[in-house]
Amino acid sequence: MSDNIPLFDSLAHPTPDGNWLGSKAAGRNSFGQYLREAEEANCRWALCVGLGGVGGYDEGSYAELVRATSPHFYPVAYFDFGGDLGERELERRFRRMKDSGYVGIKIHPRIAQVQLDHPRLVPAIQLAAEAGLAVVLCTHFYSAGAEAYRNNLTALSRLLGELGDPKLMLAHAGTVRLLEVMEIARPYPRVLLDLSETLCKYEGSSLDLDIQFMFRKFDRRICVGSDSPEYSILDVRRRFEEFARGLDPEKAVNVAHRNLRNFLGGVTSPAG
Repeated sequence: MSDNIPLFDSLAHPTPDGNWLGSKAAGRNSFGQYLREAEEANCRWALCVGLGGVGGYDEGSYAELVRATSPHFYPVAYFDFGGDLGERELERRFRRMKDSGYVGIKIHPRIAQVQLDHPRLVPAIQLAAEAGLAVVLCTHFYSAGAEAYRNNLTALSRLLGELGDPKLMLAHAGTVRLLEVMEIARPYPRVLLDLSETLCKYEGSSLDLDIQFMFRKFDRRICVGSDSPEYSILDVRRRFEEFARGLDPEKAVNVAHRNLRNFLGGVTSPAG
């Protein structure tokens, strides 16, 4: 039964003070609450991702809070594009993150207010990878503003091409443009598509057919997550069960946790 397969939540956002964007989940987005839900959902591992200016996030202490919650939770630092973006400073920043226990960085173009053609984006991704940090890039491109149109699938395709052999996790996998992002990512074997938000937000839409297709035909290149507290890991478990029903067990394991563990390069063990 697929409910016996443990999950690896690719994108969770528990915060030090339990708050989140706006009034959503005010005071309830705590590490303790997330841990309880993860245990109930048979979610063994999680990437816990900080967000600058939200919920008391502080880069200097967030990694320690994550590790103290569970040895199977892994901290990801928010990268804000502020300050000196020269190569030496970036190297120092990423080395400091790695030494603090972070396994990756999250680049959030909408919140950081940068476009995918930002002149320091490619060097930042490359230098983070060289420091041993996984890179999570948000691909939910829809927002208001005169510059919003600049972050789109053409820009994403150009970015992957400039990187050459990119190792990236594309958070939300393009949401409503899911199949197009799949084809954009297909030539780049180290690009992993994260279905957080997309898996739950569009339940009942035509995207269900696309997700079903990817579980069956693209199972080595996708992973599942909650985007908690936007959605609960319990919601993800339910949706995973729907799409894993009747699926080859090896494919279900790929999607549930194996792909993400491989992407992270061994920060987790099969038993851990």
